[in-house]
Amino acid sequence: MNTLLGLPFTVGVLVLSYVYGLFRLKQLKGPGIEEYNNHQQPPYKGQTRGF
Repeated sequence: MNTLLGLPFTVGVLVLSYVYGLFRLKQLKGPGIEEYNNHQQPPYKGQTRGF
C-alpha cells in the first residue's frame, strides 16, 4: 500500500494539477503578470508560459 500511495501517487497528483492549471489559465483569458503590472487594457495577450 505504501508503494502505491508513495512517490507514484505524488507524481500523478502533481502532473494532474499542472495540466489542470494550464487548462484553467487558457480558459480565464485574463492579463498576464506583465500586462497587469503595466496596467494594459484589453484585449490581453495573456500568460503564455507556466502559471
